[in-house]
Amino acid sequence: MTFTGKWLLIGGVALVVLISIVIAIPKFRRIMAGKAAEVKQDIGDSLGVFRSPTKVVMIFGGNLFAVLLYAVVLGFCVHAFGHDLSFADLVLTYTVVTIFAGFMPVPGGMGVAEAGYTAVLVALGLPRTSALSIAMTFRLATYYLPPIWGGFAMGWLRHHEYI
Repeated sequence: MTFTGKWLLIGGVALVVLISIVIAIPKFRRIMAGKAAEVKQDIGDSLGVFRSPTKVVMIFGGNLFAVLLYAVVLGFCVHAFGHDLSFADLVLTYTVVTIFAGFMPVPGGMGVAEAGYTAVLVALGLPRTSALSIAMTFRLATYYLPPIWGGFAMGWLRHHEYI
């Protein structure tokens, strides 16, 4: 048996033992039943949003608007470095890299997103140095700097007792 196989077997046995303990002891069974009911209620409340067409449009429309706005900001960064791309290329670039970075187990896609933007921009015909500069500028403007002024805004809100 391989090293990984041994750990998977140990983990599986531990899971079976844990589930058996929860089922066998009435106190634990009641606690888990209560938690399951809470989770079911939370899921029902969350999915209740989809019963309102207005809220569905707001959710999907807001997401679409955010994607288009980020594509415009990416376009500004591309233009700032003396290059031009079509709006469709910008939307595609942002969407592909966001999905790719979302799959990676890295907080906020740090490093992965920059590499993704650089790779896609190079594939669209931009020089490597410009593509890297555009990627870093875009991420700086949209990911790394907003927490700074967000911190100041939070301080102002707390100072004026809005929060």
